[in-house]
Amino acid sequence: MERQNRLVVCSENEALAEYMLSKWQEMADKKPKGISKNIEKTLTKAYSNVCNSKNPVKTLKEFSQIKGVGKWILKLMQGYFDIGSGSSEPEDVTKKKKQRKQTLCSTKELCSICFTDHTLQVNTLHVLSCT
Repeated sequence: MERQNRLVVCSENEALAEYMLSKWQEMADKKPKGISKNIEKTLTKAYSNVCNSKNPVKTLKEFSQIKGVGKWILKLMQGYFDIGSGSSEPEDVTKKKKQRKQTLCSTKELCSICFTDHTLQVNTLHVLSCT
């Protein structure tokens, strides 16, 4: 695929689109064979959606809402929003959120049957199991 300068619908997104192209070129220059077709498709989709966006993209959170932009591209473009936005509040959109694991506990009854001297004894054992 050939990288092309596309027409940016919202003029405020031109700097972002230029930064994306520069990062794209930087990645292609690092590898002797260039970048893979899958990465090329991913970057093309994100770049075209940024260019077609009618709303200005000013924060990393707004950028994450654009279709085709995933965690990998967010990490790649983090530098633009650190420099370009100038906002004082840091955004942790790229950080993985910890999920609390819930423990489900249940009581099970284990029955054992013993035969001693022709008498039947049933022992019940309550076991608490957590999964």
